[in-house]
Amino acid sequence: MEFYTDNGFKGINYNGDLSLKEIAVIVRNFVKQFTGFKFSVTIKDNRTLQIKTTQTPHRPLKTFNELNNEEREKTIRKYLIENRIDAWHTEKIIEAIKPVYDSINNYFPKFLTDEVKEVIDKIDNFVRSYIFEDIDGMIDYANVNFWYFGVSVKEVI
Repeated sequence: MEFYTDNGFKGINYNGDLSLKEIAVIVRNFVKQFTGFKFSVTIKDNRTLQIKTTQTPHRPLKTFNELNNEEREKTIRKYLIENRIDAWHTEKIIEAIKPVYDSINNYFPKFLTDEVKEVIDKIDNFVRSYIFEDIDGMIDYANVNFWYFGVSVKEVI
């Protein structure tokens, strides 16, 4: 039996002989292929692989006007909950949200532009292909070769 729990996952590039340092080197080489992007790939606490954007060729986050309907609905819902508003007057809500959303420091969910999301998704998929994880929170069991929480994208250009 490969996994202790029913939730086990092993990426297609997983190799139990690779250390996290070796995986980090592989990831550093992989991210170099994305022209105009720069990433910081580090190991934290000997168990976590962290990847952060340090430069992007495009603006990484969508403005309020660029949000699709689903993204806009999530943003409006967040605004209504945070401000304890029961009314639903979409035009007035949008007028209140628009200027605040486009500022960097706010509590709204942020959505990546399509160009940046495409690159981030490729990196996430590549890194996850090296993961072995067998986790079940109900029985307080976790067996992983390393932790990875996705690429951290900052508003940088």
